[in-house]
Amino acid sequence: MILLLVLFGIFSASVTIFNVYLMSYLQTNVNTDYLGRVFSLIFVISGIFVPIGSLLAATIDLKDWRVFQLIGIGQILIYLSRLITFRLMSKKA
Repeated sequence: MILLLVLFGIFSASVTIFNVYLMSYLQTNVNTDYLGRVFSLIFVISGIFVPIGSLLAATIDLKDWRVFQLIGIGQILIYLSRLITFRLMSKKA
């Protein structure tokens, strides 16, 4: 149980850091005339994946907590890789 709490804490922190970097990067690198369109597109795409994620989550056996651990670890790795990518992109710019 403690491992789950630690993983969820790391995941929450990495999501927050990722979102701050993404929004800052977009606001500084996208032309202000297109900024609203870009943010709208991001939120529309995110909204499209919510029902898809819900359908996939419905097929997972929720009686086994190891599923949540694997999903959490996978999400943390994805967000950390994106964070590293944005840092490398900002150093090049």
